[in-house]
Amino acid sequence: QLKADSNIQTYTAPDGFDILVFNKKEGILTDVKMRQAIAAALDMDAILKASYSNEAFYKLNPSPMLEEQADWYTDAGGENYNQKDPEKAKQLLAEAGYNGEPITFVTSREYLNQYNASVVIKEQLEQVGMTIDLQVFDWATVKEVRTDPSAYNAFITGFSINTDPTQFIFWDSKNEWDGWTNNPKIDELLDEIRAASSQEEAKTIYEDLQEEHWNSVPAIKFGDKNTLVAMSNDVEGFQNINGMILWNVTKN
Repeated sequence: QLKADSNIQTYTAPDGFDILVFNKKEGILTDVKMRQAIAAALDMDAILKASYSNEAFYKLNPSPMLEEQADWYTDAGGENYNQKDPEKAKQLLAEAGYNGEPITFVTSREYLNQYNASVVIKEQLEQVGMTIDLQVFDWATVKEVRTDPSAYNAFITGFSINTDPTQFIFWDSKNEWDGWTNNPKIDELLDEIRAASSQEEAKTIYEDLQEEHWNSVPAIKFGDKNTLVAMSNDVEGFQNINGMILWNVTKN
């Protein structure tokens, strides 16, 4: 409808990403093979399509950093992203000794994109033999439940665009953030990035970090999400990068 109006200009702009965060403190997903099995099973195309309905609003990407963030972006570990490999998933479940135990995912309808992703994930994981208990709460309850390591196994949340990878709290054990990533190798690599003497050195270390992320799977990013931006044709200089940027904007 907006595109049909000749007085309006539209485009899409990056707006962060949604991510499936695993409880690595208690429960069945403390086993890395279980998390690897989930990564092997998931079809990100289907998840993103259910979440955002139109390819204009999402993009496949294994990295928490945007491709446009050239100082950081890498596809390291990407072979373990969007695998869509049910047989590999079943093999990993067998190696983990999984025997159909219920796995509790918490989600909310208040963010419909996240709820829709949860429903598709449940279907995909049940197809490889997992039992998923999808519990739907209001968002305030989700935020409360996910602080209790005895109450769940995974949850979905969203993250904004960050300027460097050390800002993502789902990695750093010092944050004691929900999901409780406590990976000494990741902590060491984060410290090395912070202490790097050049951007080139930092990016090389980050490649190792992202590789470790997809090996140990503390969480799974689905892909980038885009937001719709629309404005009058007589507006110039407006940008939307993780929010509106209003300086240097003029109206003809």
